[in-house]
Amino acid sequence: MTTDQLESEIAYMKSLAVSGGRGPLKNGANLFWAGLLYGCAAVAQYAMIKGFLPQKVWVAAGIWLGVSIAYAVILAVTVGGAAKCVEAPASRTSHSAWSAVGLGILSFFSAMIVMVNLVPGELNTLSFLLAPIILVLYGVGWWVSATASGTGWMRLVALGCFGGAPVLCLLVNRPEQLLAYAAALVLFAMVPGYALMRAEKA
Repeated sequence: MTTDQLESEIAYMKSLAVSGGRGPLKNGANLFWAGLLYGCAAVAQYAMIKGFLPQKVWVAAGIWLGVSIAYAVILAVTVGGAAKCVEAPASRTSHSAWSAVGLGILSFFSAMIVMVNLVPGELNTLSFLLAPIILVLYGVGWWVSATASGTGWMRLVALGCFGGAPVLCLLVNRPEQLLAYAAALVLFAMVPGYALMRAEKA
């Protein structure tokens, strides 16, 4: 084997290692359903505030609790299926990042409940911080996924999330923030999640 052939073989093996290390990300379905379900929940909450649905606490609780239960079931199914597949390192890194995003959202929500109990009457203002914070965390998830997979368009999605968060803050104390949040979930979770699902099947 000549030197040129050896170099060619090494380059080929390196390309296989790089592509195998990255590979398609496997969490597209989770993002798709998160964007769809929670986007619908935000629209339903807006409809309740505007009087299209009964303006009762149990209605609001039912909307978000019902969506969360549905998403938990979907997550259990998709994670269970993914556990049977061998994932590339990039996909595992992305999964870890999005798991951290989910824990971060849960942690902030818990902290908000604690603050409301300590400082009564602040629920209204604090509730308008939830959507921007979630969007920032989504941006972090997309940024890590972009770096791990080497996919440039994911970085653009991350930048969209980072830019969208202060836009949502402009709508503080206005129910229209819910509609803007639903649109953001479609743009930055549902649509790119669907793109990842298509890439998985390709």
